[in-house]
Amino acid sequence: MATIKCKSCGSNVLRFGDECFGTCELCLRNQTIPKTSNYDQILIYNEAFDYLKNKNFEKAFELFKKILSSLPDESEALIGLAKCEYKISFDDNNRCFICDSPSEISFLENKNIIAAIDNAFGSVVEKYKNEFIEIEEARKKAYEKQKRNKKDNKDNNSSKLINDAFQALEDENWILANELAEDEITLNPKNPKAYLCKFLSEIKISTIDKISDADKPFDSLFSYQLAIKYCEEDTIELLKKLSEEVTYKYNCKIYDSAKRLENSTSIGAVEKAIEIYESIIDFKDSKEKIEACKKHLEILEYRYAIFDAKATIDADEGDLTDAALLYIKAEDGKMARKFLSHLPRLYAASNHTVFIQPEGKLKAIGENKYSQCEVSKWDNITAVACSYSHTLGLKKDGTVWAIGGTGSGKCDVSAWKDIKAIAAGPGHSVGLKKDGTVVAVGYRHDDRCKVSEWDDIISIKAGDTHTVGLKKDGTLVSVGTNDYGQCNVKDWENIISVSIGEFHTVGLKNDGKVVACGKNAFGECNVSEWEDIIGIAAGDDHTIGLKNDGTLVYTGSNEYGQCDVSNWGDIVYIVAGSYHTVGLHSDGTFIATGMKDDGRCDVSEIKVEIPITEETKEFIKKIDSETDIGILKEEYKKIESVSMDILERILKKDAEDEAERIKQAKKKKEAEEKRKAESAERMKQTKAALAEKKKAEKALSEERLSKGLCPYCGGEYKGIFSKKCSVCSRPKQ
Repeated sequence: MATIKCKSCGSNVLRFGDECFGTCELCLRNQTIPKTSNYDQILIYNEAFDYLKNKNFEKAFELFKKILSSLPDESEALIGLAKCEYKISFDDNNRCFICDSPSEISFLENKNIIAAIDNAFGSVVEKYKNEFIEIEEARKKAYEKQKRNKKDNKDNNSSKLINDAFQALEDENWILANELAEDEITLNPKNPKAYLCKFLSEIKISTIDKISDADKPFDSLFSYQLAIKYCEEDTIELLKKLSEEVTYKYNCKIYDSAKRLENSTSIGAVEKAIEIYESIIDFKDSKEKIEACKKHLEILEYRYAIFDAKATIDADEGDLTDAALLYIKAEDGKMARKFLSHLPRLYAASNHTVFIQPEGKLKAIGENKYSQCEVSKWDNITAVACSYSHTLGLKKDGTVWAIGGTGSGKCDVSAWKDIKAIAAGPGHSVGLKKDGTVVAVGYRHDDRCKVSEWDDIISIKAGDTHTVGLKKDGTLVSVGTNDYGQCNVKDWENIISVSIGEFHTVGLKNDGKVVACGKNAFGECNVSEWEDIIGIAAGDDHTIGLKNDGTLVYTGSNEYGQCDVSNWGDIVYIVAGSYHTVGLHSDGTFIATGMKDDGRCDVSEIKVEIPITEETKEFIKKIDSETDIGILKEEYKKIESVSMDILERILKKDAEDEAERIKQAKKKKEAEEKRKAESAERMKQTKAALAEKKKAEKALSEERLSKGLCPYCGGEYKGIFSKKCSVCSRPKQ
């Protein structure tokens, strides 16, 4: 059993029975001791008391916290925390308390001391109170001494405090500079240098001549107002001049940002420009800019209304790819999410990037260590998928080609048929068949390829060690390793699209919100606040979201610049490789960012043909170039009635379908209730028949017995010494 050590000299303390106090066998000091008798906890206490005795308050504090993590009611540990906060130790003679960090707050009012008293019991409470009174006296003396020292050191504008404060400003230690300035103000409430220092620390500027470098106006700051009140006149004039200069520079900056947005083709961007101009309405020609933006906004709103109406017409006529692109152009997030799956996947990325060219040919750039980019001879490809070591190509006839590293058999896809979608992980390949079932080849020891029982699947994705399938009903199934929770998707609902990173899974819901699970070391799963999303892409450690206005949001690692997408616009589709991101513009051109060493981002010369009709291409070109609001109104008037008729028909059909669904559900429910009732009635009749049968059998048995016959069969008993039934041979009972 461990022995508690003396707090003042370190020798053994003799405990008085079960009491929480004892006496040091060397210095004979009476002292309180811990309640616990746990061997390990006593050792931690002894180490903490030793650190406290030697004024190593930080380490003592950590040990007392450690004790409280398992024994939250330990009064001695709570007292230890308070002593560390006030830096309480013994003097050189180990008899009296001294306080090295006197606070204005009484030691007796410390929350840990109050808790320690509440947790104590018996006579030890009085001993605690006596000790605390001694410590409080030590605190008072130290605090008074500190106040006297501060007062003695006070020297108006040249005090040591203010010199240290300005030195902290030079060192860019803004927090310390602010604290020292506040201490000086407490001692000398009218010291102008203290107010100037406090103001500079708040705007994080080291000297007054650098105030013009401030990144935003500061005239509304309270510290600035105080500096203006207490500083000398020449300093006040300089501060006011610099304030005007900074405000002008800031207004120029945000004015320029609004100018960059005012001619955007995104309604959201133009609305943002108006908001900025209104915040600086008296600056330059902001009022005129607001009016111009409002006119441009009206043009955009008509353009979007036209695109939306045309998309409705195209969707009704079966031109689903045209409809998808038009809904994106119209920033109609709800419909874009519905139709985006009809936009062909014209490229894919991992450590390399592959693009589908005219006639289904491919172009690949990036890392080619495993020959995964040797795809130039392929043709009739409709979709591609990549891992860091191999490439898959889906042909028009539903077969699949593969090239690259062949380890684990991940490229053994030659026998696949009737495939409509493909996915590739580093060690496996997955194919979605036209009947909604799934096939997979490659590494099998962690069940990532265990997909043979899946059905009703409409989309598949493959990660490093797991596979996810999206079902028709908007739910997900998953297989493979779940070390980071990347397969925790069984409770997800209303999912319309899914993407997989190295060890995380991301799902897009039908309301434009996003969910994610799995590894989150770099924040790659921090997507809960995203809204108005129409597309998602997951890289190894980053996640990208495509908004309905063609801009992007991002989260996760940006080590190689893979998340530098905040200035992108007019994007209709995105993919994320291991460490890069690629976006497709509506005109078929690309933009990329991220790791560039192996050429995976060299997309400036590449263009793909988005397979929309020539009529739609010309229509988009015509509407995008039209700036006459009158012509746009007429154009909208032409197609509005047609699209409204279609919408009315769709709504009517939806209502009819919903009514039919409710009707069928009701019929099904009634049929089920009828079946249950009939089953219950049959069960009731069966039970009644069985009861009647048993009753009749009992009556017959009793009648036979009364006649001296076998109750089981009615036969006669025969025999001399032991009678048995002549029919069933049962002995007479």
